[in-house]
Amino acid sequence: MKNLCVALALLLGAPAIAGDTPESASVFKRVFGIERTLPEEMVEKVKALPPGERLERDTNGDGRINEMWYIDTASRHTVSPVLVRVMDEDGAMHEMGRGDRNSDLYFFDRGADGYINTVIDYQDRRGDGNLDAMGIFFDKNWGDDKDDLTVWWSEDIGNDNLLWFDVNGNYDQALCQWRTHFAGDEVFYQFRLTEDDEKWTNVWEDPFAFYDIDGDGNSEEVVRISAVGHEVENLRYSIDANNGAQGRMTRNFDFSITALPPEEGLSTEDWAETTYELRGVETHPVLDWGNTREFSKQAPWGHAMLTWNEINSNTHNDPSQEPEERWEGVLNHASKHGDFPQVGGPACSVFNNRVEVAKPPDAPLRLYYDPHDHRLHLPGAQYGYLDVDYNLDGEANAAYAYEDTTGDGLLDVRRGDLNNNGEWDFEWRLDGPERAFDITFEDIMPFYTELLRDVLESSQRFMDIGAEAFNELPEPVASVIDFFTGP
Repeated sequence: MKNLCVALALLLGAPAIAGDTPESASVFKRVFGIERTLPEEMVEKVKALPPGERLERDTNGDGRINEMWYIDTASRHTVSPVLVRVMDEDGAMHEMGRGDRNSDLYFFDRGADGYINTVIDYQDRRGDGNLDAMGIFFDKNWGDDKDDLTVWWSEDIGNDNLLWFDVNGNYDQALCQWRTHFAGDEVFYQFRLTEDDEKWTNVWEDPFAFYDIDGDGNSEEVVRISAVGHEVENLRYSIDANNGAQGRMTRNFDFSITALPPEEGLSTEDWAETTYELRGVETHPVLDWGNTREFSKQAPWGHAMLTWNEINSNTHNDPSQEPEERWEGVLNHASKHGDFPQVGGPACSVFNNRVEVAKPPDAPLRLYYDPHDHRLHLPGAQYGYLDVDYNLDGEANAAYAYEDTTGDGLLDVRRGDLNNNGEWDFEWRLDGPERAFDITFEDIMPFYTELLRDVLESSQRFMDIGAEAFNELPEPVASVIDFFTGP
């Protein structure tokens, strides 16, 4: 079951729940300087403690407490008992009488069987007593039976001191994602260290970067690059085009560009100049938070998909499962024509998301505005489509499609099927680019928010005239008109 869960998490592109692989021992000692198996007598002493009490230790004989052992009874944990060993790394434990979550090292033994399952490393890089970076170390089944460790490593760029939430000393997607920050200015990576490696190798997330462009504490852009070492596998670049992330709504992404490398591959070698030192072991060079956006835009991608959420509701394909706006950005659905895969998960809905596919897209990545349909499009796209579910019952009520009939990389025809019967009811010619846009919040947001106001006002006037002429527009007609006339 554990391997099945990990395999499913890999398939979906969501951070996996850490597993337990007892074979991992020598790498563990290399990283943390202790044995992975806890002394039996210590485990029994801790298990015998009255609830809430802690075993304090002075391991270097200086008369100050530098370790605490206890059974963690926090209500968030789903496993019992959870034995915790905390190592003081900033000299504050003696005065505080406990471990802190800005600079100490926590070892978690789920089940109190004497085996350390996961480790959380909290770091105060700025020396201000606040959390600046953290790592969650765990075992992951990579399929090669090597002695290894994997870590989610996160960096607080914006200094809001908010990073990851844990359950059972681990990151569990279902239990932790909405309590983990994933907003503001921050970045995280996944690294792996095996018995054969001199350095941690970046795997899967390289990086997952969040950007608070306007300084309001929320994220207006999020960029995810999947890579192993320098070899890039895919990109997802999402933007909050209407600046909907406000207050407690920390994310509200409207569109994404998902991209794949060309056939000859794509490398970050000329861009990846940053290394981290994780518990004394250096990492492979990675893209840092500061240059990830520029690399993403400038790279010569081979295949790209624009996914634009037309109803401002970027949720799970089944909103009843996860009604929150996705923190990962707008996760594309596989193209219904079979020529572009889903990247990550859970994917957005197949309905009410406008899709455009380009092979290849223009480089650098950008968008253009066509005044005929009041929408931003992906240069280089050969086709596009939108299946409309106006009453959100899970069935398409209308559809429209875009096509580049001249092969110049610009969509020039839009067709509409108002009752989704498979026959086009109209065909409109498009005007072509009126203005080009960089893939940035700064360039797109001012224009798009003004466009929304203008087009929604025009749409309402059109519907008011229609309702007056026909006494009342039927709801399906009104809804479809709104889709076809508004951005």
